Amino acid sequence: MLNKQRDDCSTSSNQEQKACRSSGLIRNLHSDDTFEEEIGSFCDSGQGAWSELSGEVVSNLSESVVSLASFDVNQRIHSVCTGTVIESNPQTVIRIVTSASLITSNDDANNIFPNLGIQVHLPNGQDVIAWMIDFDLHYNVILVGISYVPGIQEACLDRQLQFESQSKVVAIWRSFNSGKLMATAGTLIDEPSEVFPERLMSSTCKISTFGIGGPLVDFNGNFLGVNLYATEKTTFLPRNKLCEALVCPGRLRYVFYTFI
Repeated sequence: MLNKQRDDCSTSSNQEQKACRSSGLIRNLHSDDTFEEEIGSFCDSGQGAWSELSGEVVSNLSESVVSLASFDVNQRIHSVCTGTVIESNPQTVIRIVTSASLITSNDDANNIFPNLGIQVHLPNGQDVIAWMIDFDLHYNVILVGISYVPGIQEACLDRQLQFESQSKVVAIWRSFNSGKLMATAGTLIDEPSEVFPERLMSSTCKISTFGIGGPLVDFNGNFLGVNLYATEKTTFLPRNKLCEALVCPGRLRYVFYTFI
């Protein structure tokens, strides 16, 4: 099995950079907002999960959750998912964590699909090129980077959290095509995940496939983990396991997660 490895920019060649920049067609190849609305509620609606979140939490989420798409050199979509900004530093780059399904082969999740470009749709509507910083296929997560853009909020990861089973949580995702922020509410499930129970947990939040890679948060907006599998129970990677998978600069490596 291919596990953790550092790699160069996944869009490093001139051909792939050109594909990224001319990828306007990508937006019209996918996304079904009607389907997404049946699952979750739009941020602007103020309904569903959004009605229980404070204005500050909504603002922070809307500025830290992005959508991503990967595509080959012929601009064919490979995967679409959601990501969370975990570091936004004007002196370095913006780092985004998401699901490894963005880059893995559809036939074999242990292998990376070759020659993929990555595009990120930001909260301000801007589309930018991303490159891969780190990945761990054992935990099914990757870290991508983009050049610094003002106005992007990073998720708060520098506090120790303690919460109980059946705690209310919210799954967040962003539609790549429309840019709309979506959410569904649920509760934590105090039982091992059916998929990789030694490292994953579950909630009752139901998400669309576009929500894979997006954040699971509590009602105070605290980042709890990365949603990885969209089923009747949404499986997520807790943030302490995320730290084990991706050793990121600064505070991320010092995050702790407690489940009681």
